Amino acid sequence: MYIDEGQKAYKALHLKRNTIWNGLGLLAKGISKAFDEAKADGISGNLKGDGLQMGATFIAGPGSDELVFYHAQESYADHPDPKFLLEKAKEGLDDSTSEKEEAKKDKDKKEKKKKSKKKKEDENKEEAKNPDVASEDEEKEK
Repeated sequence: MYIDEGQKAYKALHLKRNTIWNGLGLLAKGISKAFDEAKADGISGNLKGDGLQMGATFIAGPGSDELVFYHAQESYADHPDPKFLLEKAKEGLDDSTSEKEEAKKDKDKKEKKKKSKKKKEDENKEEAKNPDVASEDEEKEK
């Protein structure tokens, strides 16, 4: 969760801000229902802060600058379903995990090629230093 007290992110992301007249939406049925449900679940809160600023939900996968999900609030009671958000977050992790696995496989392949090339270079250097040993090895192979 990210809290932006200076509201720089809200402004940069062009998130909706209610007017005082729309702010009277706090009296709307959806809001009072949300307050009642929260209270029943033992969740308390306060009305401190900027009550006119609408929030948003963003889900981004690790190591990615692409969003898996985005939802900007249209009203005070406008929130995505938590189960849906959890599924989206899992999708982002799954995508990221498979990308990381592919990157690791590519890296391992490159390392293996590099080691093989180095080993061959070392063998060639050794043969250049000791041509007699190399010819003895070649004769043993025949």
